[in-house]
Amino acid sequence: LLIDTLRADALTAYAQSRIQSPQMDRFSRDGLVFERCQAPSNWTKPSCATVLTGLHPPTHRALTESAAMSSSVRMVSEMFQQGGFQTAAMIANGYMAAEFGFNRGWNLYRNYIREQLQTEAEHVFSDAAEWLEQNRDNRSFLYLQTIDPHVPYDPPEEDLRLYDANSYDGPVRPRSTGNLLEEFKRERVTLNGRDRNRLRALYDGEVTYHDRFFGRFIDRLREQNLLDDTLIIVTSDHGEDFFEHSSVGQG
Repeated sequence: LLIDTLRADALTAYAQSRIQSPQMDRFSRDGLVFERCQAPSNWTKPSCATVLTGLHPPTHRALTESAAMSSSVRMVSEMFQQGGFQTAAMIANGYMAAEFGFNRGWNLYRNYIREQLQTEAEHVFSDAAEWLEQNRDNRSFLYLQTIDPHVPYDPPEEDLRLYDANSYDGPVRPRSTGNLLEEFKRERVTLNGRDRNRLRALYDGEVTYHDRFFGRFIDRLREQNLLDDTLIIVTSDHGEDFFEHSSVGQG
């Protein structure tokens, strides 16, 4: 499971955080936490290509928006498939597209952005659990990439109110946060302290929303007696800047 744009310090396994993520807390207590990980890049395509190949970005060559992975590169999915595993990719990020070389070695390849499917965690996790149940008698490898902490930040109201329950009428609007971050980086818009608090509250709400359905996913695997024979690895491709370096976003 690769959770797109999840900052490490958004989880209490790594830092003191106000974000409520009880399911990930429980998962990390039951597992092994790697404390000294570093993303190979600060945006999706090169970082995820490294996750799926074990190669640094200058080697796999998926470095720019239009670049594809070298055809000579072997993905972990190809290795698993050649080893007799059923393989599936369920990806909610458009950069992980077939045109960039990522549709290799999968029995099932699904890109929720490119296929215009619902990208929220509740839908992606539900599909993933269904596929694992269908393949319970097979050795299987699933690559799951959720995207909820990524812009646009648009969590359910119940999750937003955990971090900002006050009224707000400023420029930070959930569905347009992606454009807003670009405008800020180009110095075309300024954000005061209230705006910045709202922006971070939206992101934090997305993390909490995602956590809820991650927990339901784990519980469903437990109910289906799938956990004992399953190794679950959770990571991220990069974090998100919230003014620490006088900027926002990623890339």
